[in-house]
Amino acid sequence: MKLSEKFTALGTWSVLLIILILPFTLKAQENPGQKPAKPAAEITFETTVHDFGKLTFGGDGTYEFKFKNTGKEPLVINNVKTSCGCTVPVWPKEPINKRKSGTILVKYDTKRQGNFSKTITVYSNGSIQPITLTIKGEVQQPTPQELEQMHTQHAQKAKEKEKVRKEAPVNLLEKEKSLPEKK
Repeated sequence: MKLSEKFTALGTWSVLLIILILPFTLKAQENPGQKPAKPAAEITFETTVHDFGKLTFGGDGTYEFKFKNTGKEPLVINNVKTSCGCTVPVWPKEPINKRKSGTILVKYDTKRQGNFSKTITVYSNGSIQPITLTIKGEVQQPTPQELEQMHTQHAQKAKEKEKVRKEAPVNLLEKEKSLPEKK
């Protein structure tokens, strides 16, 4: 290949490259200095972390995370997931209109002694995806009276289960044997 052919091929590739890049460069320059458009829906929480401090064993581990739709369109919370089964969330299933507020109720099982830190992940049609909420605290050791009460409740439940098991319907095969034969 001659030197002139190499320059011609190189020139052709350069022109093609410029043609491909130019539209993107022009698009980036369309709105210099302008703020991006506000998302259609936007969820804004009053707080994203709640510290219960010290909780009594079996005490109230509920908290309401308050939020507002600060966007221009209705906010839809698609799902709320927790980091473990010891934390249960309840959230609005209907859309939250613009400038309206709502809550996500979170309940932690306080029958687990010790320090805890749990996350609640909120999925919505808002601009920030997802949003993570946190609850934390310390469940105190149960008193001897609380331990005795728990053992009594556990024993009562075990007796109830045994009673239900004994009163359960007769096995179907045994029932079939006791039916008169068909002729």
